[in-house]
Amino acid sequence: MQKLVKWRIANALGFQAIWFACIFGQTQWLVIPLLLLAVHFVCVPDKRNEIKIVGLTVFLGVISDSLLTYVGLFEFNGQQILAGFIPVWLIVLWAGLGATLLHSFSAVFHRPVLMPLIFSTLAPVSYFAGERLGAVSIEWPLIPSYLTMAGVWLVVSLSLRILYQKVRH
Repeated sequence: MQKLVKWRIANALGFQAIWFACIFGQTQWLVIPLLLLAVHFVCVPDKRNEIKIVGLTVFLGVISDSLLTYVGLFEFNGQQILAGFIPVWLIVLWAGLGATLLHSFSAVFHRPVLMPLIFSTLAPVSYFAGERLGAVSIEWPLIPSYLTMAGVWLVVSLSLRILYQKVRH
C-alpha cells in the first residue's frame, strides 16, 4: 500500500513537472517532459494498457484542442504548430495527462460521474493559467470561453472513459 501511495505521489509530481515545462518552456524545454514520460513508461508494469490510455488521451486532446483553435478560441502566436493547429508541446502535455489517469488520477478516472464533473470544471482553469503564463491566448470573453472549454472537457472525459473501457486488456 505504501508503495502505491508513493507511486501515485511521484506520478502527480511528474505531471506537474510536465505541465510547468510545457507551459514555461514550450518547445525549448520539450526534452524534460519527454524524459519524464520515458521514465514513466519504464516504471509502469502494464505497458500495454498504459499505451492505450495515453494514446487515447493524445488522440482526443489533439482533436479537441485543434477544434478549439480552428474556431478561434485559442491562438498560439508564433509557436511551432503541428498538424496545422496546435503546438508540439501541447500534444506532449496531453500525453502527460494520459499518463496520470490510471495512477494519480485513478480514483477520479474510475468514477463515471466524478471524472467529467471534475475535469470539465477544473480543466478550463488550467488553460487560463497557461494564458497568464504566455503559453496560449484565449481569444473569446471569459464566460463563453470557460463554458466552451467545460463542454469540450465533458465530452472528452466521457469519451475517454468509454473508449478506454472498450480497448483495455
